Amino acid sequence: MILKMFVKDYKRKKVITIVLFAFMLLAATLAAAGSSMFLSLTGAMDSMFRAANTPHYLQFHIGPYDEDFVRQWTQDNPTVKEWSIAEALHPREANLYLNGSAEALDVRGSWFTFITQNEDIDIILTIENKPIDVQDGHIAVPIIFSQWADMEIGDRLTVSFEGYEKIFTISGFLRDSIFGGEMMTAKRFVLSDNDQTEIKNAGADVHTLFSFVLNDEALLGGFLREYRSSDMPQSGVTVDIALVRMVYSVTSGVILGLVLLCSLLLVLIAFLTLRYTILSAIEEDFREIGVMKAIGFKPVGIIRLYMSKYILLSSAACIAGSGLGQLLLQILNTNILLFLGAPDNGMAGILASVGSVILILVSILLFCLLTLRRIGKMTVIDAMRAGNIGETYSERKWLTLSRRRLVNVNIFIGLKEVLIQLRVYVLLFIVYLLCAFICIFPINLKNSFSTPESMRFTGSPISDIKGSILGGAETTVEELEKMLAEDADVTKWAVYSLEQYGVIHEDGMMQNFDTIVGGQTLFYPHYTAGTPPVLPNEIALSFLLAQDLRKNVGDSILLYIDGEKRHMLISGIYPHTDDGGRSMRSCLEQNASNTRFWSFHINVNGDAAEKVLEYRDQISGAAFFTLQETFENDMSETASQIEMISILLAVIAILVTALITALFVKMLMAKETSQIAVMKSIGFAQKHISAQYITRVGLVLLVGIVMGMLTANIGGEKIMSAVFATMGAPIVKLVIRPVEVYAILPLILLVVVYITALLGCRAIRKISISQINAE
Repeated sequence: MILKMFVKDYKRKKVITIVLFAFMLLAATLAAAGSSMFLSLTGAMDSMFRAANTPHYLQFHIGPYDEDFVRQWTQDNPTVKEWSIAEALHPREANLYLNGSAEALDVRGSWFTFITQNEDIDIILTIENKPIDVQDGHIAVPIIFSQWADMEIGDRLTVSFEGYEKIFTISGFLRDSIFGGEMMTAKRFVLSDNDQTEIKNAGADVHTLFSFVLNDEALLGGFLREYRSSDMPQSGVTVDIALVRMVYSVTSGVILGLVLLCSLLLVLIAFLTLRYTILSAIEEDFREIGVMKAIGFKPVGIIRLYMSKYILLSSAACIAGSGLGQLLLQILNTNILLFLGAPDNGMAGILASVGSVILILVSILLFCLLTLRRIGKMTVIDAMRAGNIGETYSERKWLTLSRRRLVNVNIFIGLKEVLIQLRVYVLLFIVYLLCAFICIFPINLKNSFSTPESMRFTGSPISDIKGSILGGAETTVEELEKMLAEDADVTKWAVYSLEQYGVIHEDGMMQNFDTIVGGQTLFYPHYTAGTPPVLPNEIALSFLLAQDLRKNVGDSILLYIDGEKRHMLISGIYPHTDDGGRSMRSCLEQNASNTRFWSFHINVNGDAAEKVLEYRDQISGAAFFTLQETFENDMSETASQIEMISILLAVIAILVTALITALFVKMLMAKETSQIAVMKSIGFAQKHISAQYITRVGLVLLVGIVMGMLTANIGGEKIMSAVFATMGAPIVKLVIRPVEVYAILPLILLVVVYITALLGCRAIRKISISQINAE
């Protein structure tokens, strides 16, 4: 019986039923995909970390070290579970050539090294997450190179540097748990022991890797503080597990956040639409409800009849959404499967997907039940008199046609209907606002990650040319400075050293932090507070470090620099997302012996790309990149993934806009059938009445788009700033392209609403005064 009632109701209200089903389906699909993606991301990371026995802390070191001291310090540290020492070879000015090509591969700014397979810690994996094994004459290549250079197993890869050249056969693609993320500059290739020794004897620089696995990841903070305040080797890049997780999570995390946010907004839209639909259905069935009450039906029984429809409809939508969510997950999981591998979640992923869909189903049904409680408040007398269900409208006496002679009659009637029945159009306004937000916010995010300007909010200064030199190459630095000083095309340049200063805490404990040393007024990040340091007693802190130390601009801090203690004044706070987001900037004199890394920024007249090629020929041992190359190295895959999901969400928003317009026009016309018949009888043509309805939805759409723009532009920045603040970038400025946001997207929404409303108004021709009189 319930199924027959549903089929009969569907035939009467096809548009309404289809629209409601579509809203529930979209919400369930995104929720199922988002929840599964979250577990895929975390599960895949954990599975890869377990397979690789990923160290919680890894320290590159350049130069000699006291192995006995390292062993004793590590053994005396109760937080360390396992540790190892390994070598990484970095051939300066090395080039890679694929299959005998005369043109070197574009490694996109990667700083690559050669290593051998580790035994117990930091194990390099195959794409199946098994330990990789490399034979003599073969090489294992980071999996990202298979995308960058279209490599295949069996290809020949030539390694060339400083007169040395050898051809290797690519035996496989490796998954590097530490440096496998796109935003990691270092890339590691795996060789056999014999080939590694050969490259070492050919003159490659030797870097020592100290890896530490702790008893518990929660002990990382205390371990870092002890390590950095000790005499352990520290003259190189450091990586900890928190940074690794952040790098892997950036791309997938942003997409996941967008999917879940839009899912929540769609659930809200479904709630609002359900409320309006249920109230309209009750009003339409007022007399029938009164009759049922008069013959003895209890309110609970009547509510059960209505609920049966929504149970059937929402259950079907959620079941279908759960299946579609798994299909969408395959698209969203592309990067996760490539860089992390398949998650070892067992049934957890499926249970999370089903659980999220069930949560949506239960929420929808509870909302329906709460809305249907209004039936219990109705009396038989009210129903038999064909009363209303509590929706009241106020008359606006100043809205008279006689006083508005210059306004088109149909437009005026449409505007007046909206103004005197504002409560009716609140639903449509909110849905249009949310749709505009879903459409515009991802596009703004895509634009922000598609331009080099996005590097500003991560703490990277912007310059035409950017580059780096490894520590210990003071001669190369001097050559670079001399060349830049003599180049007439250079308008501005600066060379910075990455050193370590010790912060002395109130308890006397000292902790070393990376410090960018050099002239801070030429190239600097966007400061969230204060200004760059310009005096010898000033220093700037990164956002997260300032939070850790509970310091603000104007406070003082005690540093240990070059063997002496100095009180420094905090001049500013800036964003920083590298190395865990904790660093400092100083304008003190550079100390080459304490420098781990040199970086430089250059602004030039003319084509920066040509200058980069010129500088690469003149200076060996330095890496030069244009602004666009630097951006592509760090953000290209992230930008492409966000672009894909932003287009998908924009299509969903446009589809929802069309569906809600069709639903609203259909329900308005159903409620105003008598009014339409009267207007037709006194001379209004179908096109005139259609113009009134189009004016109504058009006005609400315009207001909704404007408010949606403001919400997406202002609220979107607040949302992203809150997310990136956890990574060290508390202020995010979205890139807004006026043509897209203020012209193309609103125009698309307007056209979609116009066409949908026009198609919905075709039913007007079937309405006549004779039909109303007969009823």
